[in-house]
Order: sequence, then structure tokens, then C-alpha cells
Amino acid sequence: MPSSTARRRHAQRAAWLALIACLGVSLACPARDRRPPLPGSGDYGASVDIASKNANPPVYPAEARQAGIEGTVVIIVRVDRDGKFLRAFVERSSKNRQLDQAALEAARHWRYYPTIINGEHQRGRIRIPVDFNLE
Repeated sequence: MPSSTARRRHAQRAAWLALIACLGVSLACPARDRRPPLPGSGDYGASVDIASKNANPPVYPAEARQAGIEGTVVIIVRVDRDGKFLRAFVERSSKNRQLDQAALEAARHWRYYPTIINGEHQRGRIRIPVDFNLE
């Protein structure tokens, strides 16, 4: 009979493997496994393609960079049933108009996944924080 330490290690290993398997499935099939938004939560079921966002980062405005201005803009992006960009607006400003505008412009170039409810694509929106850091 295995010791309690061996049983505990086996259980921990099994838990990690289960977690990794779940993460692999959710990352591999983001749209198919998505649940509908909760009632009252708005229509935030859509998502941004992270690779697209990373490949097309916002252009840091030269004036803001030279002035040492940093900040985070939170934007809301609306997408159609095909995940195509419809419009974006600032939900929470960075307190700098140039940074806000740079975030909105970058959002036009990203790819999106639409909301999927009961297997059907729906219009949706995404809340996206955009960080401007001078690191």
C-alpha cells in the first residue's frame, strides 16, 4: 500500500493534469466553449484576438512619450456577428486625449471573436484595457 505522501503527490499530480487539460481545451476552442453572458451583465460575450492585439499595438503618441505621460485607457469595442469592428468608445479615460485616441485607433486594426449564444454568432462588445507605459 502506498504511503500517504505518495497518495498526496499522486492526487496533486492528477489535479494539475486536469487543470492543464481544461486550460488547453478552453484556449484551443475559445468561441465554441463560451457561455452566454449573465443576465444584467450587458453583452460582453465577444473577445479580442490577443495575437492580433499584440501584433498591432497602439502607437505611443510622440508628444505624450516626450512628456513622460503614462496611463491606462479602458475602451469598449462593439463587433458585429462576424466579429468585425463596428465602433469603439472610451469607457475610462487615461486623462490624456492623445493616449485615448491612440487606443481607439489601435482597436480598429485588431481581430475579434463575436459573442456565441446557443451556437449562433451574435453582435457583442468587449471591454479592453490598453496600457501605455514608458518602460
